[in-house]
Amino acid sequence: METTVIETCMECVEDRFKLVMLAVHRARALENGAEPSVDASQDKHDVVALREIAEKKLDMEELDMSLRYRYEELLMTMYGRDERNRDYPSYPEMVSSPSLAEHKEFTGEG
Repeated sequence: METTVIETCMECVEDRFKLVMLAVHRARALENGAEPSVDASQDKHDVVALREIAEKKLDMEELDMSLRYRYEELLMTMYGRDERNRDYPSYPEMVSSPSLAEHKEFTGEG
């Protein structure tokens, strides 16, 4: 992948960690049947997701909210209670949590 795509993405997203989280979330949506907003004829889902971000084809607020909602669902599944009523942890806190990183839904082993 060209470095310019990543550099262009960084103009739309404030840090690299968040870019990775958003791109992975979008790539999974593409893998599950979402329609790409750019030509995806020969690219893998992760490259298409980054190109969509770089070309500003996605509503970044909507993508961010979708990602947050997905992790809220995951937290509720893990802890068995409504996690929406507490302060939402930052992305780094969520991913660095050992219990979350080992959870079968997070790792895709479910």
